Amino acid sequence: MKKVFDLLDKALRLIVIVLAIFLVLDVMLQIAGRYFMTQPVSWTEELSRYFLAGIVAFGTPLVARRDQYIRVDILLNKLPPKVRRIWLMILNLMVAIFLAVTAYYAISYIQVGALQTSPVLKIPMWLIFSSVLVGPALTSLFFLEKVLDGFKELREEGNEC
Repeated sequence: MKKVFDLLDKALRLIVIVLAIFLVLDVMLQIAGRYFMTQPVSWTEELSRYFLAGIVAFGTPLVARRDQYIRVDILLNKLPPKVRRIWLMILNLMVAIFLAVTAYYAISYIQVGALQTSPVLKIPMWLIFSSVLVGPALTSLFFLEKVLDGFKELREEGNEC
């Protein structure tokens, strides 16, 4: 299972890097259009928003997997290690459930997007709105991975005693 998550992690990193490169190029084109061309390029602003939405949707699971998100852990650090591990498992499970519910309800949001296209680029909006499903769903999977890893650590710790 870890290999599947590692492969997903690599794919997400690649997607985020590609989207970030395209975002930089898009913004550079936008700047060049404003200052060096007679008429600004109209679609660059819209496209940059979509690249940013993709970076957030595909980057959030990576941040969650690496524990790089912001959290207040003053009380958590005062707990004994085993209790802290159990408490983190409970918190991670709660976050995973919340994100899974969020992803589930995003389906109706995507269905609304099926009826719309973007103003300038005429991209089907369900593609853009799907970031509201993809981000939480993948992040939920990585939080579930943390819960399973916590069970594994507790089991190994119990076998050592």
